[in-house]
Amino acid sequence: MKLRRLLTVSSILLFSACGEQLPLNERGANADLERLVGSLRVLDATDTISSEEARVIQTVCADLRRKGSLFNDFADTGTKLRYTSETRACGASESTISEPYLVGIGISNNRFMYQPENVQPPFSYVVTHNEDIMGTVCQHVQNSLAQGATPRRVILTGGDPVWVSAFASGSSRCTMTPEANCVFVETGLKVSGSTRYRVRDAKFFAVNSDLSDATRGFVSKRSQVNLCAGTEEQTYLRAMNFIGTQN
Repeated sequence: MKLRRLLTVSSILLFSACGEQLPLNERGANADLERLVGSLRVLDATDTISSEEARVIQTVCADLRRKGSLFNDFADTGTKLRYTSETRACGASESTISEPYLVGIGISNNRFMYQPENVQPPFSYVVTHNEDIMGTVCQHVQNSLAQGATPRRVILTGGDPVWVSAFASGSSRCTMTPEANCVFVETGLKVSGSTRYRVRDAKFFAVNSDLSDATRGFVSKRSQVNLCAGTEEQTYLRAMNFIGTQN
């Protein structure tokens, strides 16, 4: 079997701690999400993303889009993807790192879905340019730029507002994921009797940006922290780290 490996710094850390319990303050890349969730935000229609952030998001969306045909091939040929996962139960003080495991790719209702073998991944679907929250982010930035406008940082979808930030490979917010562009997305929930919103969940996507790598455009690290139901402070965590493909 041929293994093409994409090892980020976070993946290396995961290999060294397989099956162990990690204190919260040693989880590195997820610390930003922990700080965001539960915080308060206001709607500011004048707050826009920078031209650099817009460029990063355009690059991320284009890279994700180009991988659609490859995922189709994976589904057809039975190619497996290797991951490690990190999870932390609601209100727990420690998280658990999985052993490396394999998942296949299937297609259901035009979505690329993970097909687990022995380990159930914490997310059920593959991130693409038109899927879930990244689809909202990509469309928002594309529409704004097509109209000659600077994209707003907050995306108003008719439901809960979404705030987006992006950082290029090599920035201080992407140090745990070298050769990747990074996107943070926060979703707010209206605070009763207030004009402010509490961040109910925060998501992080690191998308491989290595021009020499066949897996450019893969999400190399994906994390999500949510508020536990009925609380304003306790959270739970889900994360996946891509290692490589295996035929």
